[in-house]
Amino acid sequence: LAIVKPPVGVSTAEAYRGVTIAEPAVPLAERVRRPVDSWQGSVTNAFEQTVIPLHPEIGEIRETLASLGAVYASMSGSGSAVYGLFPKTDPVIMADMIEKVCPGCDIHVCHKFERFGRQKR
Repeated sequence: LAIVKPPVGVSTAEAYRGVTIAEPAVPLAERVRRPVDSWQGSVTNAFEQTVIPLHPEIGEIRETLASLGAVYASMSGSGSAVYGLFPKTDPVIMADMIEKVCPGCDIHVCHKFERFGRQKR
């Protein structure tokens, strides 16, 4: 998992201004049950349609993460952070690679995360 926050902010009002709510042909719950590597293009963030034209660097970061091997990359919420899901990655190498193409960005990379939750007693 890599999270990249560019040195630009996005106003929540600005992000919501261009969002059009529509009923999807395939419910999101069904789409996320599919393999992660099939999400790009089908699991979408409606805010990207408004925010990326106003802040093209956010779209460039999303495309950069995809070109570096992310199986899925998207803007987080209403922006401006972008995240990428990578199958296997050395976090230090990945952070260095992202930093070369996204100077000035805050970069957070982890290579494994555990599922946490309460155990039934």
